[in-house]
Amino acid sequence: MKMYRRDRSYPKSILGILEICEMIGLIMLILFLLLFPISIAAIFWELKLSTIFGKRYTSNSWIDTPNGIRKAQTGAAGASAAFGLIGSLLYLIEAIFRFLNVGQLKRHKHNRRRVHTIT
Repeated sequence: MKMYRRDRSYPKSILGILEICEMIGLIMLILFLLLFPISIAAIFWELKLSTIFGKRYTSNSWIDTPNGIRKAQTGAAGASAAFGLIGSLLYLIEAIFRFLNVGQLKRHKHNRRRVHTIT
């Protein structure tokens, strides 16, 4: 009875369509496409608040709203938009690197000549 050696290397492709590196790149691209529009919406929300309330919004004073008197949280939507844009751009950069096979896990075999030395 023959014993076969198990191949412990990672699978080179998933269903024969995409390599693992490209699959991770596709996931990163989907995350970019989800996060980027949310960040743009947060930017427009901050602009909307500053145009509706004007100087009262940016002066950090109490504002009478339909929900009662509230203190404005100036810049909260802008900060979340900035972090969202930075995060989405990092996802895009990661996806590009994955599609260019820069982030592959496999080792490249270098064909080196063996040099015999006399010692």
